[in-house]
Amino acid sequence: MLLSSSERASLRSKLQEAGYSVRNPPGAGYKLLCIALGLADYYILSKGTTFRWDTCAPHALLSSLGGGVASYEFIRKGEIRQLTYAQDDSGPEEACNKEGIVAYRNTASFDKLVQLIQES
Repeated sequence: MLLSSSERASLRSKLQEAGYSVRNPPGAGYKLLCIALGLADYYILSKGTTFRWDTCAPHALLSSLGGGVASYEFIRKGEIRQLTYAQDDSGPEEACNKEGIVAYRNTASFDKLVQLIQES
């Protein structure tokens, strides 16, 4: 499990209590690549500190492997919604993944993680 070093302590604790080993390497792109390479199962970021340009290529890789990059906030509300990428002429504020992200490579154990996120 990969998290940002600035992630909420309550989420970190909840994941550790559930048996996940939590690590926080630097860089969103690197974390997403680690998921695509199978070096970690999940990357959770509950904050809007990544942008579409950070997630679009890794999302394509993860999708081709049967995984994806979903909105953290929508998962909290009970809905799995993949990030979408639309061309627009807006600035960086509109390109922000403001609902946070959950990246995963395999959906087999994803339900357990979804349940933990909804409880946190």
